[in-house]
Amino acid sequence: MSLRRLFVLFSLGFSIGLPWLVRDWIDVRSGEKRSRASMAVLTTSFPAGAETGSTTAASRQPYASANGARRLFEGLFSGWGDEGMLPQKNPFGGQIPATARSSAIVEDALIRLQPDLAAVGLRAGSPMLLRLFKEEGELEIWMKPEGESLYALFRILRLSAVAGSPGPKLREGDGQAPEGFYEIARGALIPETGHHLGLDIGYPNPLDRALGRNGNGVWIHGGGTNAAGGYALSATAIEEVYALADASLRHGADSIPVHLFPFRLTDSRMDRVVAEGGRWTDFWVSLKEGYDFFDNVRLPPAVEMSEGRPRFEIARRD
Repeated sequence: MSLRRLFVLFSLGFSIGLPWLVRDWIDVRSGEKRSRASMAVLTTSFPAGAETGSTTAASRQPYASANGARRLFEGLFSGWGDEGMLPQKNPFGGQIPATARSSAIVEDALIRLQPDLAAVGLRAGSPMLLRLFKEEGELEIWMKPEGESLYALFRILRLSAVAGSPGPKLREGDGQAPEGFYEIARGALIPETGHHLGLDIGYPNPLDRALGRNGNGVWIHGGGTNAAGGYALSATAIEEVYALADASLRHGADSIPVHLFPFRLTDSRMDRVVAEGGRWTDFWVSLKEGYDFFDNVRLPPAVEMSEGRPRFEIARRD
C-alpha cells in the first residue's frame, strides 16, 4: 500500500474518530455513564418468558464510542485481512456475518438462554420463526423442539418501537415498517451498527416488488425507542433474538421466516376490519391466510405468488 494511501486513511480515521474520543474523555472525566436503552420483556405464563440481565462484551469495553468507531472501520476494511474477524457479510457467498464483538455477544446470550431453552425442550440451533405484531408491540419466537415435527412458542418479547402505523410499507422513506412474509437470509445478520445489532428482513419481498413497492435495509434491531424504519427491541432482547438466529443459521437453516402483522389477525378482529372497510382490508385478508396457516399447522408455510396474492403451502422437507 502506498504511503499516500496510508496517509489518507489515517487522516480519515483520525477526523472521524476524534469527536468520539473527545466525547468519551468528557464522559469519563465527569463520571457520567451512558447506558443502552432497555425495555423489559413481556412476561408470559411460559417458563421461558422472562428477560434476564447480562454483562455483554460491549458493556465491558471502556470508551464505548471510540470502540464503536474502531469496529465500524474494522467492518469497512475487513477485506484487507484484519485479524480476529470472522467472515464478513457476503450476500452472494452465503456466509454468516460476524465480528469478534458480535461473537462474544452471541456467546453470552446463548449461555443466558440455555436454562430457559432446556426447560421447554429446546436447544440453540433449532429451526425458528419470528412473528411480530405492530399494534400489540410484540415479537414471538417460535422454535422446533428436537425430535418434534411442530413448532412451539419459546418467548414473547416486547418491542420498544415500531415505525409507522398498521399498513404496509409502500416506498423508501414513507416511515412505515413492512407487513407480510419475509425471511432473514444467511447473509442478513448485521453485527456492527449504531443500533447495537440488526437482522435484515429482506424487504422488498416478491409481493412488494410485484406491487411496485420499493426501499431496502429494513431491520429488526436494537436501539431502544428509535425504530429507524423497522422494528426495535431493547439491547438485551435483540441480543437474544440475534443469538438464536445466528445459531439456527449456523446449524443448517437456509433462512429464518419472519411474519409481520398489523395486529393479531383473529377472527373477531378481522370481522371488525371487514365491517369497517378501509384501504388495507383486502391486503390484511390475504395476510390472515398465512396467519391462520401457521396457527393451525404450527409449521412455517412456503409462500408463493399467485395472481398478485400470496399463496401458502406446506414447505418441502429435504
